[in-house]
Amino acid sequence: MLRRDLERYHRRFPAPCRCLSSHSGPLESRRRLGKRNMAGLMPSTSAYPPLWHFNVASIPGTWKWEAPTSQDERRRKEKSLGLSGHFNRFIRWLEKADADRPFIEPPPLDGIGSVSAQSVVTGEDLLPGPAVADTPVPKVYGYPADFPKEVMKLRANIMLLEEMDDDALHHLCKTCRRSLQRRVERRQFSAEGLLLALEPFDQEILSRIPNPHIAGKFAAMIRRTILSAMITVQGEDPDAPLEHLWLAYADWLCASGGGHSNMQLFWRLLQGIPEPVRDRIPPDQLFALTRSFITGQATRHNIFKHWVARAQNFSEIYGGLGASQRERLQADVSAFLADEVGDWDTNRRMRVSWLVAQAHDEKTSDEALVRSYQSLLGSQGLQLNSVQLWQFIAGRAQAHGGITKEALSRLVADEDITTSSQRWAALFSAVLGSARGKAAFEAICVCLRELGELEMAAAALLSAPVECVQVDCVQALAAASNDHRFALRLYHALEGKGVAKADLRKHFSWEAWAPYVQRMITDAQLESPHINRLLGLVRIVHKNDPEMLAKEVAAKVELLDRMGHWYMQTRHLSERQLLRRIEECAAIQRRLMDRMSPGTLSSLASVIVRDLDKGDWGRTTRLEWLLRLVAQLQGEQKAQKAASVLKGWRGLINRMHG
Repeated sequence: MLRRDLERYHRRFPAPCRCLSSHSGPLESRRRLGKRNMAGLMPSTSAYPPLWHFNVASIPGTWKWEAPTSQDERRRKEKSLGLSGHFNRFIRWLEKADADRPFIEPPPLDGIGSVSAQSVVTGEDLLPGPAVADTPVPKVYGYPADFPKEVMKLRANIMLLEEMDDDALHHLCKTCRRSLQRRVERRQFSAEGLLLALEPFDQEILSRIPNPHIAGKFAAMIRRTILSAMITVQGEDPDAPLEHLWLAYADWLCASGGGHSNMQLFWRLLQGIPEPVRDRIPPDQLFALTRSFITGQATRHNIFKHWVARAQNFSEIYGGLGASQRERLQADVSAFLADEVGDWDTNRRMRVSWLVAQAHDEKTSDEALVRSYQSLLGSQGLQLNSVQLWQFIAGRAQAHGGITKEALSRLVADEDITTSSQRWAALFSAVLGSARGKAAFEAICVCLRELGELEMAAAALLSAPVECVQVDCVQALAAASNDHRFALRLYHALEGKGVAKADLRKHFSWEAWAPYVQRMITDAQLESPHINRLLGLVRIVHKNDPEMLAKEVAAKVELLDRMGHWYMQTRHLSERQLLRRIEECAAIQRRLMDRMSPGTLSSLASVIVRDLDKGDWGRTTRLEWLLRLVAQLQGEQKAQKAASVLKGWRGLINRMHG
C-alpha cells in the first residue's frame, strides 16, 4: 500500500529539473538574468507559455560536494549551549554504545595544560585530576632512553588538543622551550637528546597541524631557544663542557639543507662556538651545507630580494669559518663545479651563486675573487649578465664598507628601480654617499676593470634618458678607471647625448682631468687644443673669494708648468709643434696672472736652444724673442747676460765649423 501511494505521488508531482526558458518580451531575458535564486526549479507563473524548454538531467557524481562550513566552525557550533546542539550531542551519545565519556564533560582543571614525564612514558593519567582520570589518551612506545621528556610532553599535549588553535600551540611550545632551556643550563643534554629535540614534531603531530608553515615556525622557535641557551652557557662559562652539543648541532644543520632559517642558525652558531670546537667541524659537513646552498640558489630566480639575502647570509657563514676551513671549502666547491653537475644552465647558475656569495665576504680579497671568477667563468667563456654583475659588484661594495647590509636590502627591494641604469646609478650614489665611499668605489671600479666589465657598467649608466643621466656617477666611474681614453669616451658620450655643458663643466672640471694630463700629452692620438679645451683653465670658478681665487690661480699655473715639462718629454711632436704647445701654456698663464711663469720660460728656452745644442746656428728671430721674454720677466740685466751667453755660444759654433 505504501509503495502504491508513493508511485501515485510521483506521478502527480514529477521530479524537478533545471529549466532554461525564455519569453518573447523585450525585457524578459534581462529580468531572468538578474534573478539568481534558481527560479528554473519552480514552475513558471507567467501567463504566456515559454517559446522553448530544455530538460537538463542531473548526472550523479559530476559535482563534488563541499561542506558549507569548516571543521573548526562545526566543532565550535557543536560546543555551543543551544538546544539543538545539546540534542544532537545527546543523540550521538546514545548511538555510541561503547562511549565511556560523560554526556556533559566537567570543566577543565588548572593542570590540564601540562603532563608529567611519568604519565607520558607509561601512557596513563595524562591529564591530572580525578574527574578525567579515566580519559583515554594515546599511548607512547618506542622512545629512546635519551629522548627529551619535554618533547614527549609537547607531543602528548598536542595530541590531546581537540582544536588545533595557534594560541594553544604557541603556549605549549613556549612551555617546552623554557623546559629545554633549563635542561641546557643544567647541562643535562646529551648529543643524542639534542638531535631528537631539534625535530620536535613527528609525522603524526604534523598531520594534526593543518598549516605546515605554522609547524615549521614553532619548530624553528624551539631550535633557536636551544642554540641561544648554549651560547649563553658558553659565554658565562668558557670552560663549560658543551663540545658534544656544538658538534651535534652543527652536524644537524649541515645535514638539514641550506634553507634560510638553517643558514641563520648556523651563523649564530659560529658566533657562539669556541674556535677550537669550530675548527673540528668536519669539512664534508661544511661542503654538504654549501652544496645545498648553491644548488638551491641555482633553482631560484635571482631578481628577487630573497636571493640576495640568502647570499648575504651565506657569506657571513663563510666569513665565520677558519682560514684552513675556507681554503678547503673553496677547493671542494671548485672541484664540485668542475664536474659539470646537472645541465649546462644549472651549472652556470651554481657558479654564479657561489661567486656572488663570495663577493659579499669581506675576508675575500679582490685578487682572490678575480682569480675565482676567471677559473669558474672566464675559463669557460662565460660572463655575468647585467643583473648578475650588479649583484656581484653590490656584494663587493658591501664587503668594502661602501653600503650596509640593510641599505643594500632596501635597494634590492625598491620597486621604483625598474631599469638597469637606475639600478647602477642608485648603487653608485649610495656608495659615494657613505663614509667610506671613495675607497669602496675605487675598489669596485678596480674589480670591474680586472673583470673586463667596466664598459658594461658605463653603458648601463649611459643608457638612461638624458634628463636621468647621473653625470656625477659617470665622472666617478671615469676617475676610478684610471684610464684617460675610457674617461674621454665617457665624456664624449655625455656630450653626444646632449647633457648640459654646465653639468659637464661642474663634474668634469680641470681637477678631474688633472690626473690624466700627462698621459693625454704623451698620447700621440690627442692634440693640444683638445686637451686645453677639456681643461678649461681660463675659466675662473672662485671669482668672489680672493683667498680661494689665489689658490685656484696658483694651482693652475703649477699645472701649466708641469704640462710644459711633459711636452718636453714627448717624442711624437716636432720642434715647431712643441714650441706651439708650450707657447699655448704661456698664453694661458698670461691670462691668469698677466705674465709667464719662470718654469714655462725655462721650457721655452730649452726648445729654442735645441738648434744650438745640435751645433746649428739657430734661428735669430726665436733667440731675440727669448731675450725679450727674459727682459720682461727677469729684467734687462738678466737679458743682457743671456744675450752674451748666446753670442759666445754662436761664436764657438762658428769656430767649430770654420
